[in-house]
Amino acid sequence: MAQLDWDLRSRFDGADAPASGLDALQPNDEGNLPCLTMSSPLHPSVVLRNSQSNAVKLWRAIDDDTEVPEVQLDDSGAGLVVWRWDLQPHFMRLDTAQYRFMQALDQGSSIQDAAQSFADTEVLPTPEVLGAWLQSWMSQGLLRAAFS
Repeated sequence: MAQLDWDLRSRFDGADAPASGLDALQPNDEGNLPCLTMSSPLHPSVVLRNSQSNAVKLWRAIDDDTEVPEVQLDDSGAGLVVWRWDLQPHFMRLDTAQYRFMQALDQGSSIQDAAQSFADTEVLPTPEVLGAWLQSWMSQGLLRAAFS
């Protein structure tokens, strides 16, 4: 919980860059999607953390002023992403597959390279999975604009 609190507070002052919008999924004049081939496409305010407990549920319960559940450990390999979107810090729990894919992006891979590496595996069993992730990430400001 303390790590999540620190990450949220520190994202506010984190590095800035324009976020990529859903329009980035439209081909440019050459028919390419630059957002798929640039290395390290995550917004610079993004930080990834292992999620070894139900801290997100605890945080949300406290924030919503509802009954706080018991602490539970989680060794599923899931993760947590914390970032700033506009002027507001956000966080989201990622399932194991999405977390592993996003870790590859955080380590410098392009979306295209990560997709090729994980294609037809438990991380990325179908292209539709990646399409859903991209739509979600772009609508939430998790990716930086290709020109930044």
